[in-house]
Amino acid sequence: GANDLSPALIPNISAGAFDEGKRRYIVRTVGQYKKPADIENVIIRGGDGSRVRLGDIARTSLAYSRSGAAVRQKGTPAIAINATRETGANVLEVMDGIRETIAELNEGPLAREGLLLKQVYDETDYIESAIGLVRSNILVGGLLATIVLLVFLRSFSSVAIIITAIPISIVGTFLAMSLLGRNINVISLAGMSFAVGMVVDNAIVALENIFRHRQMGKTRALAAYDGAREVWGALLASTLTTVAIFLPIVFVEDEAGQLFRDIAIAVSCSVVLSLIVAVTVIPSLANKILGGTGQKKEGVLDGIGGRLRDFIANSVYQISGSTALRLGVVVVLIGISLGVAWSLMPKSEYLPTGNRNLVFGILLPPPGYNLDELIEVGQTIEDVLRPRWQAQLGTPEAAAIDGPLVDNMFFVAFGRSAFMGTRAQDPNQVRDLIPLIQGPIFGGVPGTIAIVQQSGLFQGGGGRAIDIEITGPDLGQLIGLGGRIFGQVMQVVPNAQARPIPSLDLGNPEVRIIPNRVKAADVGLTAREIGTSVNALMDGAIIDGYQYLGEEIDLVLRGEEDWFRTQDIGSLPIYTPRGQTVPLSTIARIEVTTGPEQINHSE
Repeated sequence: GANDLSPALIPNISAGAFDEGKRRYIVRTVGQYKKPADIENVIIRGGDGSRVRLGDIARTSLAYSRSGAAVRQKGTPAIAINATRETGANVLEVMDGIRETIAELNEGPLAREGLLLKQVYDETDYIESAIGLVRSNILVGGLLATIVLLVFLRSFSSVAIIITAIPISIVGTFLAMSLLGRNINVISLAGMSFAVGMVVDNAIVALENIFRHRQMGKTRALAAYDGAREVWGALLASTLTTVAIFLPIVFVEDEAGQLFRDIAIAVSCSVVLSLIVAVTVIPSLANKILGGTGQKKEGVLDGIGGRLRDFIANSVYQISGSTALRLGVVVVLIGISLGVAWSLMPKSEYLPTGNRNLVFGILLPPPGYNLDELIEVGQTIEDVLRPRWQAQLGTPEAAAIDGPLVDNMFFVAFGRSAFMGTRAQDPNQVRDLIPLIQGPIFGGVPGTIAIVQQSGLFQGGGGRAIDIEITGPDLGQLIGLGGRIFGQVMQVVPNAQARPIPSLDLGNPEVRIIPNRVKAADVGLTAREIGTSVNALMDGAIIDGYQYLGEEIDLVLRGEEDWFRTQDIGSLPIYTPRGQTVPLSTIARIEVTTGPEQINHSE
């Protein structure tokens, strides 16, 4: 029994101290084992002339505990390592450090062991994408403004002024956000990305008016002064309307404030800075480098613009002269606006799922599946996806495959469930992986419930989930109601994926050992001692610790592995305190039945 061995396996015991002469001695009983063979010398019976060593009836060895989980990477067994950054750490710096560390390990200790560490997920993909979006918007916005100015003003000096004004406003926004204690993240970068267009607006208005005064024959200094003075009020009004829309969001609390505060600050700072740039930097640069003296000869664009201007002016004049016409125009324009808005109204959503390149699946196989069976479920999916990760984009093999190619695929099995993830080589085709994964699951593994969806950017895939909680005192009735609701969900919400938590099946197989208290007492055993003995013989009981390479590992008492079957459990030999060995079936009743694996309690 485990209780018999425990006192003998205590490693080191302090026995106090004593003084002798000038010295003080510490007394310590050393019982620590140096190697597994030392444990075999433990005497488990003695005193009657015959000693029984542990080594006489058992063997000791260093081994590994039973695996409770399995990780597979592209069809190959693997070890998964998760790197979690500390709160407040810069994710870009952390990812850079991870990449450097992976390179060092692969070139050094891992290479010597024939191993490879591969990064399969990068949290900074969307951040890098957002930064690229801001850069492209700045470039595109500046390029479009440059083209417009070149076409309509035909002045290279004006182009130079605009190119200088845009980065001043954007860099100033970064500085302003830093002063306000905000950091640069996906939300704030999104605000800056669409604020670039507003930044260009004020600069173009100011510069175009200065250019007009310059064409009137004024000096650069006077044209810059008069041009900016004329439009600064209009620019201020335009800027304040934009700020009035976004600034109140800064003071909104709860989730909405957290989501949109950075956008509001970024846009407000950008447009305010663009106003300052338009009335200071633009006139200053115009005073130094703006050309365009003299009257231009009218061209094709000027003629088109003049006719368009005259048409608008005449239309406004005629509409303003008739009350009925004014009301009619208002009603027609509002009606057209509402009609177009109604027809183009998108579906409402709290947060977008984004286009994250990850399809995540949760698999719930039938009750009682062991780890090997779960691995086989994963191998079924791997067999379907294997040609898609072996082929590379642009190769004849890839052209022959219909649908998306797989960049990476992992499968993790643990307990009685499993999950998996897949990334596409082309991020735009990631949604097409969902039916490819669902096919082999539902077709090849009957009774399996699978939730396969594209992982969300903000909620980790759970943002669209609706929880239905059923509570009551009768577990069987709850299971029946859950099954009915599970079926009705599919009808009420087409294409929905429902997942029962923990399960809709009470059929998890189990073996119940019910002690006969009278017979057990006759041989000196309690129900707890019977349970401990069966645990040791079947699953292994931890009875002490063992020092190994500076760490304490479990010292486990275990019966011979894999010798038993369901029908053999009753023949397990149980040692009694009275020195007898009796079969388990003589002191307990063994029932093979089913039961719930997990029962959740609410409140």
